[in-house]
Amino acid sequence: MEHRKEGLGFLFGLLVGSLVGASIAIIVAPQSGEKTRELLKDRALDYKERATDFANDLKEDYEDLVTRGRELYESKREQVVTRLRKNKSADGSSEQKL
Repeated sequence: MEHRKEGLGFLFGLLVGSLVGASIAIIVAPQSGEKTRELLKDRALDYKERATDFANDLKEDYEDLVTRGRELYESKREQVVTRLRKNKSADGSSEQKL
């Protein structure tokens, strides 16, 4: 889990750094103000789309992880309940033999 947080932080930093670097490069480029503004607008829209896609991917990954966790929990829960019932019926007591 810690590696995942580090990876997300790195990706976010990369995204922000790219945006800042591209903006600075465009600002100091020898172009007219109108072309520069249009280029900045296009880049900003592109980065907004990328950030939205990234956020959606994170949401999907989170939802998948939650679903898998619930499925695993239910599976293990059923195994435990089955073993408890089996042990209880085998020896006639309520002792738990796991």
